[in-house]
Amino acid sequence: MGLPKKGLNLNKFKKPLNAKISPISTAPKIPRFAQIDKRKNRIIEDIENIPSLPSVIFEITKLANSPTSSARDIEGKMKDDQVLTAKILKIANSPYYALNDKATTVTRAVALLGFSALKSIVIASSCSDTLNKDLGIYGFAENGLWKHSLACATVSKEIGKKIFHVNDKYEEELFIAGLIHDIGKIAIAPVLKLNKDEFDKAIEDPAITQLEQAEKLITGIDHTEVGDKLITKWKLSDMLRSAITNHHNDPENKFDGIVHLADWLSTENKIGLVDDYPWHGPLSDALLTKLGISQDNFQKLQDYINKFLNSEDGSPFDELM
Repeated sequence: MGLPKKGLNLNKFKKPLNAKISPISTAPKIPRFAQIDKRKNRIIEDIENIPSLPSVIFEITKLANSPTSSARDIEGKMKDDQVLTAKILKIANSPYYALNDKATTVTRAVALLGFSALKSIVIASSCSDTLNKDLGIYGFAENGLWKHSLACATVSKEIGKKIFHVNDKYEEELFIAGLIHDIGKIAIAPVLKLNKDEFDKAIEDPAITQLEQAEKLITGIDHTEVGDKLITKWKLSDMLRSAITNHHNDPENKFDGIVHLADWLSTENKIGLVDDYPWHGPLSDALLTKLGISQDNFQKLQDYINKFLNSEDGSPFDELM
């Protein structure tokens, strides 16, 4: 018997003649940090595409806060904006206000509703197009950003009025802050949609407990930082800027704290949100301490706001959806 041949059988490593050979990619893999920077830069560029709040908001608020202004002054300021005027009259005549007499002019609406109600209507009407966006990626239901923003605005104003007895000017600042507190999400949402798999993993990650953590992990920036850039671009007040930037943080002042609390209560009631919304955590004790609200009084406030938000009368701003 002959001895077996030594050595490797190289034939078994040969590819069949008809086998397809995959080309070797020579494109360099983009580092993770470079991907994040690219996403962040896109968001910052998109900030320029978000329209500024209409100047009429601040003009009307200024007139309404002036002791020498009249309802006719406000109507005169709005005469060139027939779309806004129509929205205001539609809301004023909605079932929510149940007016005995129909308001056919802005002057009549002021007479029937008062300056404070009119200011809120003007502000909400002016922002409705900007806030009526599909942001389902964030856990908002249909028209959810608009509904949640309005809830936060009305609750901010209600807390300021009923608990802290703030003046009319402060009330409207609270209303505006609550209305635009999540405005930064509009610029981030398209990037999150493009990277939905990463965002879904962040939602499931027990180490990530806050939305802002997930946003920064995927895009390098969170919605409060984008909001800060928008407020700066629009040249709005430092008070508004602080509230938008800090509405998820322990507050530095009472104004920020009221908006933070209003946002938490609106989220607790799932206003504008899907049932399995994943980003709602416990309320900070530091927040209640800053606002001087005891646990007993907080429970009473929570019961009151729950009824306020879930009233069968609905909202006067339902007409804008």
